[in-house]
Amino acid sequence: MGAADLRRLEKDAGAMPLSLRAFYEIVGTANFHDKLAEIMPDYRLTLPSPGMDAVLERHPDGLLFVDYLRLVLQDGPIPF
Repeated sequence: MGAADLRRLEKDAGAMPLSLRAFYEIVGTANFHDKLAEIMPDYRLTLPSPGMDAVLERHPDGLLFVDYLRLVLQDGPIPF
């Protein structure tokens, strides 16, 4: 996802949290569909979310996106 794609997404959906924007700018696109379904069952991020981070909706502990990434990746990358 390039800069133009991010601008278009924010134009359509509203502001992204800076943490999610940075993830896309650094990692780029990633298809975690199958593996993510195992570790992130039904969580959502609502846009617009103009803050630094976003709360994972439906997560029982109300974790923030960055905290969740830290938790999931603490033992290494997601195996594909």
